[in-house]
Amino acid sequence: GDPYSPWAFTDGWRMNDDNHHIVRFQDGDGEVAVTVHYRPDGYLMDLRDGCLAVKGELLDGGALVADLGGSRCHARVVRRRRELTVFTDGTSHRLQLIDPLAGAAELDAAGGRLAAPMPGKIVEVLVKDGASVKRGAPLLVLEAMKMEHTISALADGKIEKVIYSAGEQVEEGAELIVFQPAGGS
Repeated sequence: GDPYSPWAFTDGWRMNDDNHHIVRFQDGDGEVAVTVHYRPDGYLMDLRDGCLAVKGELLDGGALVADLGGSRCHARVVRRRRELTVFTDGTSHRLQLIDPLAGAAELDAAGGRLAAPMPGKIVEVLVKDGASVKRGAPLLVLEAMKMEHTISALADGKIEKVIYSAGEQVEEGAELIVFQPAGGS
């Protein structure tokens, strides 16, 4: 409630560093990394072809109005989990947001064990026993620390057994899914 508290400021100030985030997307067969620097009047994005000053506003229903280096752009963004579909000028473009926390549940070295990275509640199970999955496929959603974390396949393979159902609580390190990597025995 204190407007003079440093915790109330939203101007992006950081001591001894430029406030930035690296956002990674899967775009077709390639990966694109965009470094986004906070600026008081918008953002500065480091892209493959150089830097671009960006300002924008996401409106209700996914409408986006943006200023991209002085050019005004109108688009609609539809997000389903980590997939973003951007519609603009009669075309669409799909991007898959790469979640750095999705790899937190690592396969056990002994082979095929996906474990909870922290205690939480299973919100949604996205696969069934016996399903074949590709690397990066979302397997289940875990709610922990008031955030949803998608547990994804770290390799192509087969779901041997889903151990928990939606609504169940799990402890840190609990085996969530028995996973057989492709080519594994």
